[in-house]
Amino acid sequence: MQGIRSGEPVRRLFLTGLVASAAVVVVGIETLSPSNALSRASLAAIGLLAGGAFIAVLRQRSLEPRDIIPLTRLERAVVVGLSVVGACTLIVALCAPPNTWDSMTYHMARVAEWYDHGTVAFYPTAIDRQLWQPPFAEYLLLVAYGALGRQDYLANLPQWMAAAGAAIAAMEIARLLGASRPAQFVAALVVATTPTVVLEASSTQNDLLAALWLSIAAYLALSEYIEPRGQIVDAVLFGAAFGLAIGTKGTALPIGLPWLAVFLVASLQAWGLGTGARQGVLVAVTVLALNAGQYTRNLESFDSPLGPTDVQRVLRPASLEPAVVVSNLVANGSIHLGTPWVGVNAAMDRAFAAAHARAGLDLQQLYPYFGGFRVVPWSADEGLAGNPLHFLLGLLGFALAVGAWGRLRREHRVMILALVASALLLAMTVRWQPFNGRLHLPLFVLGAPGVALVLARVRGRWLAAALVGLAAGALPSLLSNNCRPLIPWATVARGSVLRVPRDEQYFANRPSLYRPYSALIQQINETGCTRVGLFAEYDSWEYPLWSLGRPAGLTFVHEAAAGGTPARPQGGGPCLWIGLEPPPEWRAPSHLHLRWRDGPLSLWQ
Repeated sequence: MQGIRSGEPVRRLFLTGLVASAAVVVVGIETLSPSNALSRASLAAIGLLAGGAFIAVLRQRSLEPRDIIPLTRLERAVVVGLSVVGACTLIVALCAPPNTWDSMTYHMARVAEWYDHGTVAFYPTAIDRQLWQPPFAEYLLLVAYGALGRQDYLANLPQWMAAAGAAIAAMEIARLLGASRPAQFVAALVVATTPTVVLEASSTQNDLLAALWLSIAAYLALSEYIEPRGQIVDAVLFGAAFGLAIGTKGTALPIGLPWLAVFLVASLQAWGLGTGARQGVLVAVTVLALNAGQYTRNLESFDSPLGPTDVQRVLRPASLEPAVVVSNLVANGSIHLGTPWVGVNAAMDRAFAAAHARAGLDLQQLYPYFGGFRVVPWSADEGLAGNPLHFLLGLLGFALAVGAWGRLRREHRVMILALVASALLLAMTVRWQPFNGRLHLPLFVLGAPGVALVLARVRGRWLAAALVGLAAGALPSLLSNNCRPLIPWATVARGSVLRVPRDEQYFANRPSLYRPYSALIQQINETGCTRVGLFAEYDSWEYPLWSLGRPAGLTFVHEAAAGGTPARPQGGGPCLWIGLEPPPEWRAPSHLHLRWRDGPLSLWQ
């Protein structure tokens, strides 16, 4: 590769084009939903409109010969590394079906339900996460799923594209911070080699999409701080990026608030109260316009725009006392220090417990869920993986910045303070859980430009060694994803995504369920019934029923409704009922008779 397009304006248009296209998807779905008009044709049309919006933004600037610039040796090496990561994750994203636990219970299940109903209105379900969780990531999935006629072959692509966008956003933030062009490329490599980025780039989780929107919002806020323009379009774009973030992931709100403050303060300082107030109103209107539909549905069903308050209490720290917040911050940080060695992790556990004992804190009271606090062993499971090398480099960069605080440029100080505020607000609002590492993903993307600036101080072979180390640290996640491996080494999956049948891959995390689910679908097909009722519990695997039942046109409807949900949409009553891993105390209604049972699944008529 001899050259590449000049970065600054093209990269900005690329990022804002992503925001515009995603906003078109959200507005299109929310507009058609009330009339139950979400169909294959309408979703395909929304997808085409979104693509058109992206292209229209890119065409604001035509390419010229000066846009092609030669690459240095370092930049060529980084581009090769980015290409390898991008190609491997893309292969996995296209060959593997959605198969994470959350995808089976609610990410993809809600997509299938929406398409069946023709609307995103709430419906009866025992898995209420399908209702109240922010839906924008699944809106993107719905467009791909519906346009292909209930096929999920493109379901992993939004997260893959988010990984690419996050790398470009990191490059742009690095540029704003004064990084050289090679350092901007290094920022992209830092993002691309982050284990949780690699693992999620081929999944239907939503953390990477949230990180994309937050990094774009941060970039726009820093742009307004460094190069203030005071334009209406900038406020709308920032509001859209922030609105997409909080409509994708609940944790985006505490992480994004400091960047909202940066944008508003920059506008006030540069243009005064009148323009600053106008920009603030535009941001608020844009955020609310995008999220109004989901907030209204949550308010009607759960009396809160964020969903059921009992779930929020579980997620929140025990208190906001400084010692408790510090404990939660350190506990969350420990996720990225976990090692594959039991003895090392046990030593960190003991040190953590001893520190709490000296401080008079009760670990069991602070972290009563998910088996209590422990240092999570490192793995290539996207739900549990940490980012040890990137975490340590981030801490090193922070220490160097604090030591040289008086000599830092003002934009560096703003970046650091906003990032620290994001981490503190997250620690104040989300209690430690063993799978919190992926919730931190936006912080790692936002921290990548700072890590690149630190690495830019390193010269010659030491820099090469550092970059090779980051790349090597990403290899286990890249090649042996725990449930979607290219090379099945130390994974729960039975084989490579290139060889295992697609239907079997849905069950990579629970392989023992493949046979019972397949047999259940066969039993249903033999009856000729196409609409089946579900008796499920909160964490039941619903989506495999939709994926395996697709060839026969099977659809499913929950019998048990979450509290406060409206009546079931019209669609005809079920002619069979499934006991989908119901709790032990569950008993089928007396008018139903057992037709078939295998393990946790049963079929009733």
